[in-house]
Amino acid sequence: MKLEGALSRRDNRPVGTYCPIERALGVLSTRSAMLVLREAFYGAARFEEFAARADLTDATTSARLRDLVRAGILEK
Repeated sequence: MKLEGALSRRDNRPVGTYCPIERALGVLSTRSAMLVLREAFYGAARFEEFAARADLTDATTSARLRDLVRAGILEK
C-alpha cells in the first residue's frame, strides 16, 4: 500500500506517549469524555450545564473536564 505524502515511514522503535493518536484515544476513550465533548459542541460553557446535560455526577464531570483541558482539547 502506498501513501503518497500522507505519512513518512517510521522506524521500529515504540512510539509510546509521543503518539498523538494514542494520547487522543487515552483522553477520549471513555463514554463520559465523549458526552462532555458533545455538550461543549452544543454550547455548554458552565460546569453545571455539562453535568446536567450529560447526566453525569459532579465528580465524573470534573474529572473529564480536567482531562480534556489538560490534553488541550478544551479551554477554561
